Amino acid sequence: MTYSFTVPLVPRGKGAARHGTTRTGIHVTYKDAKTENYMAAVATCAASALSGVRLDGPLKIDIVAVFPRTKELLRLHGRGPDKGKLVHGAGRIWCPQKPDKDNIDKAIFDSLKAWLRDDCKVVCGDTPKVYCATNEAPHVEVYILEPPPVDLYFVERGWPLPCVDPNLPIGMSPMDIREEDLAPEERKP
Repeated sequence: MTYSFTVPLVPRGKGAARHGTTRTGIHVTYKDAKTENYMAAVATCAASALSGVRLDGPLKIDIVAVFPRTKELLRLHGRGPDKGKLVHGAGRIWCPQKPDKDNIDKAIFDSLKAWLRDDCKVVCGDTPKVYCATNEAPHVEVYILEPPPVDLYFVERGWPLPCVDPNLPIGMSPMDIREEDLAPEERKP
């Protein structure tokens, strides 16, 4: 199972709802209209890729957020052998600016409500934020996959795996074993 779709818009994070009180004292909540419009556009793009699909079970969702380049990133060399070339290169560049990646995730996950019962089903995934290459427009790429086995996912990232010994009681690690707890034949000489 692999699904993917592209949203041809500048990536947006999920905006927080605003709370206020009317002149008559009634408490009201205002939703961010730009976020609502963005989420509707994401749902429209997802509809063609996910028509008739119900996403269930553990999922891996990767989201590539491609932002427009800033003026600084479009600056050219002024002199020397690189005159006229981009200072920062023509390829994609990491984007350390707002919105936060978790807000980008929230906006996409909430847009997929029609296909995804609960976003707690998303167990892993990456959300790289990059500035677009000079030959591409800003957009969002969404990839929905089955997650790899947990051990493989950890190994790919270089994370430590727990040592699993079927002879140990649950909750006990090899580090918890003391020399005096071992049987005489298992002790070191």
